[in-house]
Amino acid sequence: MGRRTINRIARKRAAGMTLIEMLVAIFLVGIALTLTLYTLLKVNELWNRTRHVAALERNARRVLSRLSTELRSTIAAGDSSGLELRVSSKRTSVTDIDGDTIAVPNDTLLIHNPAENLTKQLNLATVKQWVAGEMKECLTGLDFKFLDPGGGWREDWQGGGMPEAVKISLIIHDKYMNSYRVRFTEISVPQ
Repeated sequence: MGRRTINRIARKRAAGMTLIEMLVAIFLVGIALTLTLYTLLKVNELWNRTRHVAALERNARRVLSRLSTELRSTIAAGDSSGLELRVSSKRTSVTDIDGDTIAVPNDTLLIHNPAENLTKQLNLATVKQWVAGEMKECLTGLDFKFLDPGGGWREDWQGGGMPEAVKISLIIHDKYMNSYRVRFTEISVPQ
């Protein structure tokens, strides 16, 4: 091979890219674009999930605040000497993402103030009237617990006297959250 042949090969290489080099470049650009698109889709999904969960939490706090206010206002209305608190506990079956059936508390709290002729019923149906959209679909349970003067939490409260506090829990069944049973809880002090 002479010097002239080597110079001709070198000029051909300098003049352009081979087909193999072009295919490798296209393949690498394709991989880079695919990774970029995948990252953008994941970021968008995370953004939507975070926005959804934040809206659920905001609505849950609003509902719990309203439940607490309703409880306090009924108890504080005028003479509360004959006040009665009663809870009716039942469980509702809900199917989670894995197809398992779980029992969710679905309590009804009845507050009766005979001196003021005032009765309020707080239950899941009442709470669902206060919310709209996805929150209405996600709200699956309502749970009341009562702190007795001895310091223990009880599932029910029948008759005389007032509990030291009432723990109100909302049970949310939501597709975006890792846990399909999320509790939002507020402790309301009736006095």
